[in-house]
Amino acid sequence: MKINELLSKAERWTQHAMARDHHGLKTDPKDPKAVCWCLMGAVIKCYESEKGEIVKKLQEQIYSLFAFNDNSSHEMVLKLVKRLDI
Repeated sequence: MKINELLSKAERWTQHAMARDHHGLKTDPKDPKAVCWCLMGAVIKCYESEKGEIVKKLQEQIYSLFAFNDNSSHEMVLKLVKRLDI
């Protein structure tokens, strides 16, 4: 699954945590109970073996994945990952 598919709905995206469960509690991005992810959490969930490659691709566009995610709208995050086709 690509990040743009995982984060396609706003309720599947979060800020200030890599992932959250259905109670809104922080959890690991690979936790089966996770229901929403930040940009970095989505990289880990979708591209575990290619994580470094995907992070590098993102960092060519933005300075910090965490800062971009936490200071942007869902629409902006989704636009970026769609443009990069990840």
